[in-house]
Amino acid sequence: MDLPRFFSLGVCLLSLTYLDGCGSAKAPNHAKGSFTSAATSVIYPQLSYGFLIFTHVTTTSMTVGWKAATDSVTPAPSLVYSAYYTSRKPVGTVSLSQIQTSWIPIGSPTADSTSASATGLTLGTTYYFVVTVTNADKRTTLYSITEQTTLGGTTSTTTSTETSTISLQGGALEGESLEGGTPSRSQ
Repeated sequence: MDLPRFFSLGVCLLSLTYLDGCGSAKAPNHAKGSFTSAATSVIYPQLSYGFLIFTHVTTTSMTVGWKAATDSVTPAPSLVYSAYYTSRKPVGTVSLSQIQTSWIPIGSPTADSTSASATGLTLGTTYYFVVTVTNADKRTTLYSITEQTTLGGTTSTTTSTETSTISLQGGALEGESLEGGTPSRSQ
């Protein structure tokens, strides 16, 4: 993965737009961490760096880490993080409810956390990881789905926007999706 593509994805993840009830495009108010419309203000946890990092990668385990989110509703130490993984490559649309029901959780949801250790993995196998952060209003933001391979095979870390679309239908961010690497939000 080249750095310019990696950087531009981070900018896209933090530059969300959505359509209000009248079909007008709205931009988030990043300074306050909210999506603003005439009727409501919905606040989601904000990611200053939405990518995952991996350490202590072995043949059967690894630690996934992330930078803590911020939020104007919930103090940072009270934001709740959940980490998940799967060995199935996500293709098409991946919903928050699919992640929560079909992916394997790494431990329990934890407040004020910046890492989780996945154990019992298979030698030389590629796994796909995602972390969610939820505020007191039950609004959830996702870190980028990232792949990592255990030792014994080719070790790599990549973030892809070409094969996976995250659509949080049925989750706290209902209606938001990443299509072709460009986030959008419809209300």
